[in-house]
Amino acid sequence: MSEIERVARTAKNFEQHMLERDERDRKAGFVFGGICLGIAAFAVIAVVIMLPLKQTE
Repeated sequence: MSEIERVARTAKNFEQHMLERDERDRKAGFVFGGICLGIAAFAVIAVVIMLPLKQTE
């Protein structure tokens, strides 16, 4: 195997690894964002539920 073929194969493996890492990070970002969105929605719902408790006469 020539040096050029070895370098080309190494570069291709490196690029494939980077693409796989980017896809994994993208998925993790969406999961984390979804969890944060759910927490924020629950916080808003909690405030809306507590609003009637603050009544003055």
